[in-house]
Amino acid sequence: MYDIRLFFRFLIQSNPYFKNKDIKEIQLQDLEKLQAVDIEEYLEYLKLYVDDEGKHIQTRNRDYIENWPHYEVFMPITINGN
Repeated sequence: MYDIRLFFRFLIQSNPYFKNKDIKEIQLQDLEKLQAVDIEEYLEYLKLYVDDEGKHIQTRNRDYIENWPHYEVFMPITINGN
């Protein structure tokens, strides 16, 4: 659950389409508008971000991707470039 919440927070902070939305307002139709660049930007964001407790978290993308349980949801977007 934390991974999805982190992703939604990233979208709200970084993507103009999601800027004025609350996490609870994000619908499947909104996520269908995402493009490969959105996922690439998120993976870049994961290298260094601030968690819920204000701690700076630094990761290597490969380590995070391999352990991220929801990565397969976004895999078709990154492969197909949609």
